[in-house]
Amino acid sequence: MKKLICDFLTKNHYPQEAAEAVLGAYEVLKDNPTFLTFLERFYVDTELNLDLEGSPLDLLCRETGVNFHTAKLLFYICLTEELREKYREAGFPEHMYDTAIEDMYTKAKECVDVYGIWGIFSPGWFYSIFHLRVFGMGRLFYNTGEYKGEDMTIGGRTVTQGDLYISVHIPSSGKPFDKASRLASYEMAYYFFKDAFEGKEPLFRCGTWLLNPANRELLGEKSNIVSFMDDFRLVATYDNPTNSSLWRVFGAAHELPPEKLPRDTSLRRAYADHLARGNTFDGGIGFFVFDPVNKVTLK
Repeated sequence: MKKLICDFLTKNHYPQEAAEAVLGAYEVLKDNPTFLTFLERFYVDTELNLDLEGSPLDLLCRETGVNFHTAKLLFYICLTEELREKYREAGFPEHMYDTAIEDMYTKAKECVDVYGIWGIFSPGWFYSIFHLRVFGMGRLFYNTGEYKGEDMTIGGRTVTQGDLYISVHIPSSGKPFDKASRLASYEMAYYFFKDAFEGKEPLFRCGTWLLNPANRELLGEKSNIVSFMDDFRLVATYDNPTNSSLWRVFGAAHELPPEKLPRDTSLRRAYADHLARGNTFDGGIGFFVFDPVNKVTLK
């Protein structure tokens, strides 16, 4: 197992401090029967979600002194070869597996940015990826959900309660977020999920701060975020009075008062000023239908 971990860290370009953190956790947990049982039962007990605070893995970390976030990164690295085999058995292309693995680095780097620790803090995210419920395709990630709102028409398609939709997720990978990259990803998702829609046109949904209507004024029409907003028909907005997702922009500094927030990028400057004016880090919910012939989103 140690060789698997070392090879994974090297192949995926984790820095030395990440390797030291993960291997340090491994040395503590490698012979722990409880940890080994978790690895053995992950694909057997599909309700065993170890990502959550208060989970059996969290309790084990409190007993052993291993950081919970680092233990989760170690745990999923140990399962990467099993995940690869699951993808092969399902007939999924190798690039989708590679995208999932790349996202582990993205999420691990987020953990460093927010907590100063190499690990994973996103509850449930990799639990869903490793159980083949969330999939990376190009720039974006997707899973399916069930529409629960009032009837509406999107892109000429009537949407009613209980209809299936494809949920769009945007990792902070730093990869290009231009329209061409997004459309290529939507197209992959369209064909990947198409059969599940039983003849209906696949419906896409996203709920995120990136769809906050204020972004248009804050960031300007040339922004890729604003371009992303234009992919969707905005159907609702939501308030976030606690600014609970502000770490997505400001990392470890997200709890600072607005006047002390870092302003080293245009996005951070815009949102620091926005918050200083008494606003909050709100979001929106949007939908579209993808046209695979003309490669456009229909709203």
